Amino acid sequence: MKIDVDYEVLHNAIRKFRNGQELSDIEKKSLLILISATQDDYYPNEHEYNKQIERVRILKNLDYDKNRKKWNRIMEQCTIFENEYM
Repeated sequence: MKIDVDYEVLHNAIRKFRNGQELSDIEKKSLLILISATQDDYYPNEHEYNKQIERVRILKNLDYDKNRKKWNRIMEQCTIFENEYM
């Protein structure tokens, strides 16, 4: 993964963030670039995350004995998500 940021600014931002110090706008932007670049590789995008939350909600409310095929299909999707991001 390559990102177009000043690495000195990025490392200063990380250090400041760890220490609870206020970040400049350019430091905030550098962190946002880094976080955005790792999305989908290391954590799900918001849409995928919300879909997973909905799948879990459905599973909790779905009667397995009455809806085995649907329950299994949704559980398979949950497992794929977890294997990807957890």
